[in-house]
Amino acid sequence: MKKTGILLIAICIIIIVYLEIKVDTQETNSMGTIHQEEIKRQQEAKAAAEEKRRVKTAAAEEAAEEKRRIETAAAEEAAEEKRRIETAAAEEAAKQSEIHAKFLKEKSEEFVDNKDGTVTSRITGLMWQRCSVGQTWTGTTCSGGDPELDKMTGDDAMKTNKMTWDDAMKLKSNFAGYNDWRLPTKDELTTLIYCYDGQYTKDGACENRHLSNDHPNPTINLTAFPTTQALSFWSSSSYTNFDDMADDVDFELGEPRWGQYKSYIKFVRLVR
Repeated sequence: MKKTGILLIAICIIIIVYLEIKVDTQETNSMGTIHQEEIKRQQEAKAAAEEKRRVKTAAAEEAAEEKRRIETAAAEEAAEEKRRIETAAAEEAAKQSEIHAKFLKEKSEEFVDNKDGTVTSRITGLMWQRCSVGQTWTGTTCSGGDPELDKMTGDDAMKTNKMTWDDAMKLKSNFAGYNDWRLPTKDELTTLIYCYDGQYTKDGACENRHLSNDHPNPTINLTAFPTTQALSFWSSSSYTNFDDMADDVDFELGEPRWGQYKSYIKFVRLVR
């Protein structure tokens, strides 16, 4: 009996030890599995993060490349447009330069020298006295008149070639075989304005005269009209709104002017 009891006790101990070992083995296996799963999850997370970084980097590189491509294309297009505009501007400038050169040539050659102190405009057909009233044609140029006195006013002006509008309108002249000389209208006198850069306003004035002090004075063809003063000349055109005013043309500024008092004294050039 005693032996049987001891045997049973030993068997129980063996069973208990076996069960404990089994439990420990299961726990160890379970922990190992959990650890492996954790490692696997970490590896997967790392791989996912790496993939995310790869995708993000690839997207950033693709976006940067697309941006560079767009910027390059835009820069090339802008450069091409700039070249096109510059080329068109250069061609237009050359065209305008050619037009101006032709115009200036025609303008400079506008007048036919009649060899008698008069010139005739090829454009208007008007015949002009080459000298202003008070000067004398010598055969080659105009003489008479004091440039300093010509700038004066008042009593001193009586010594000059200037006169009031009323006196200018009363002038009679028998010159170069003609006796129908008269004071020109404002429009007729404006045709004598010569802008050396070929730039005219719609009124016939020099476009750039006020912008540059280098613009030659007087603004008239000095080959046709030598020794012309860079000052104003009367026209026969009365100012519409006031009876005591008339229009003139200023050959210093190269512009027709409205509303000058008829009592003012100015130069006179006759036409027919």
